[in-house]
Amino acid sequence: MAHKLETNGKIENELRIDKPPQDPGICQIIAGTGDEHDLIVACGKINARYGDAVGLFDHLHSMLTVDMSEVPNIRSLFDQLLDEQLKSAPGYELIIASLMTQIIVHMFRLLEEESQDSLPWLSALQDARLARAMDSIFENPGANHSVESLAEEAGMSRSAFAEHFSAAFSRSPINFVNHVRMERAGKMLDKGTSSIDQVANHVGFASRSHFSQAFKKHTGQSPAEYRVQ
Repeated sequence: MAHKLETNGKIENELRIDKPPQDPGICQIIAGTGDEHDLIVACGKINARYGDAVGLFDHLHSMLTVDMSEVPNIRSLFDQLLDEQLKSAPGYELIIASLMTQIIVHMFRLLEEESQDSLPWLSALQDARLARAMDSIFENPGANHSVESLAEEAGMSRSAFAEHFSAAFSRSPINFVNHVRMERAGKMLDKGTSSIDQVANHVGFASRSHFSQAFKKHTGQSPAEYRVQ
């Protein structure tokens, strides 16, 4: 996402970042002309998911800002992360992933103590009722799921379940079911061990043509094109 950092004071050479750098490893972009570092910013892409189809940051409408300065050893975690990235020693990706996981957990703990307006799913995923419905979808995406059946799984009325689910995940329950089906189909096509007919059947489509239409609408490619790519 394009962004830029600005200061309250007058500093020359402030830069707008329009896209991620193409260079491997760390890429330094320096604003200003002095030798002193007043601020160091590390940018990266975090793939945090619930199950295999819910990107936990997919529906952010504004930036999350979390002050972690009071978290014990947080500075050490960031220092280790940047050090591993700079060294690029064998296995550094695994160490960075471990460090980022720790940092994200600390972040979620702090967010849980604050307002949930920006991340309504955070409290929703702690709701055992919605979690039961979500797990049912993930365990068997090809089942004949409906708002009624998912509400029954959650132990809620149809209207209450639909309202809570849509508020938490910015999509209707059935739209979410279709999303999970297409994501699961994509993973199966990537593996290449199942025919397109078998993939369609696994994710709840009796008709290959109906599945192909839905998959192309989701990915922009037919199942055959997706598999070749």
